[in-house]
Amino acid sequence: MKEQKSILPSSFTKKYKNAKLIEILSDDMNWGMRDLGYSAKGRRELIQINSLLFDYIETLTDDIDFYLEPYDEDLFEMMPPWVSRQGIGFSVDQQLGGLELDVHFFPCDYSDDQRRHLPFAPVHVPVAVIFDYDVIDRLVKQYFPGRQQSAAIPFSPYRVAELEGNFMDDYKYTEKVCRKAVRGGTEIEINNCERFLSFVKNAGFHN
Repeated sequence: MKEQKSILPSSFTKKYKNAKLIEILSDDMNWGMRDLGYSAKGRRELIQINSLLFDYIETLTDDIDFYLEPYDEDLFEMMPPWVSRQGIGFSVDQQLGGLELDVHFFPCDYSDDQRRHLPFAPVHVPVAVIFDYDVIDRLVKQYFPGRQQSAAIPFSPYRVAELEGNFMDDYKYTEKVCRKAVRGGTEIEINNCERFLSFVKNAGFHN
C-alpha cells in the first residue's frame, strides 16, 4: 500500500518534533476550514503566522498535554486537551509579537438552562500579551489540568478563577469565586472580572 503523503511541509517537520503538535496538524480537518488551508502555500503561511505558538509548544516536555483549536481564519488556540476542561488559552498576538493569554471557552458546555440561547461557538477574549515563557509554563502546568466540566478563567496571568459544573447557570456561585480571585487585584483585573460576570449573567437571554 502506498504511504500517504504528509500534509505538512517538510520545513515544518524538520523544525518541530513535538509529537502532539505534529499529530494535530496532520489532521486535514484542522486546515480545510480555512481559506489558506487548502493549498501547500497557504499552509506554509499559516504555519509562519502561528510560529511563535509552535515555537513555544516545541519547548514543552512530553508530559504536558494540550490541544490546538482553530478559532479564526489565521490563528490557532492552544488550550487544555479535554473538552470538559476549558477557559484558558494561548494564541499569537501578531501586532506585539508575543503570546496572548485568552479567555477561551464554549459557554453552552457550562449551561443546562433551556431559557438561554447559547450558540455552539466559543467566547474568545484577549487578556494579556506575555513574552516570558516561564510565566506561560506556570499557567499551562497549573491550569491545563483540571476536574471534569471545569474552567479556569484568567483575568490576568496572576488572577485566575477556577469554576466547576454549569457555572453559567449559577451566578451567585460564579460571582463569589470570581470576585475572590481578584480580591486585592489591580483595576484591570477587577474590570476583567466584572465584564466576565456581566456576560455570565446576561448571555443567551433575549430581551
